[in-house]
Amino acid sequence: MTGEDLINLYEEKKKLFKDDAYRHISSILKEAKAIHKEGFAKEDHDQSWRSFKGKNFEKLLIHIIREEVHKIGFELFDKFFEDLKKLKG
Repeated sequence: MTGEDLINLYEEKKKLFKDDAYRHISSILKEAKAIHKEGFAKEDHDQSWRSFKGKNFEKLLIHIIREEVHKIGFELFDKFFEDLKKLKG
């Protein structure tokens, strides 16, 4: 399971739910967790999942935001997200 796989799960939900796909992020994460868990012992999986989710949930959100902004005729550049990370601390 990679960040790209997570985005692909979102894209599958988008085919089903169209513009409401973002409302299914929770189920996407549950599905991703089950896939991610394969091949892990329980103790190892929990820590790995938290790390994976933290890093890749952000990538998914950036993907969603970019798509929505593109729909209205604008583009976001990586500098925007770098500045956003600086604000977060």
